[in-house]
Amino acid sequence: MDTTYLVIIITAVVILITVILAIVLLAAVRKVNKGNSVIKLKESEVEWKELKCPKCQKVMDTGLSLAGRGIIWREKIEKKPGLFSNIGSVLENTISLNVLPALNISWRCSSCKLVILDNSKMVKIKSS
Repeated sequence: MDTTYLVIIITAVVILITVILAIVLLAAVRKVNKGNSVIKLKESEVEWKELKCPKCQKVMDTGLSLAGRGIIWREKIEKKPGLFSNIGSVLENTISLNVLPALNISWRCSSCKLVILDNSKMVKIKSS
């Protein structure tokens, strides 16, 4: 067999495997993103509950947080997340892959550098 054909076959197999992995990854991301509970609210409709910092007891600042690719959660007794385990370990309502992403209501203590994030729902702020 000519080496040119062997290179073509190996290249085709690598491309096929790459396409299959990309499809599986996209399906997993879509599944995670579809499970989000997104609510569209005006800024005045957001429930800005007052929370106190669990460390220093000062009133925390309220705001909205973007979790990027989602918050990966693992119990402290489990091993650290691997390359492919991350997408399955994303907390619900923390990943938004839209161009204008949904956000999480959150609280921040600027003194203690502690953030509390509500992942019961995500919000999109409507323009007034």
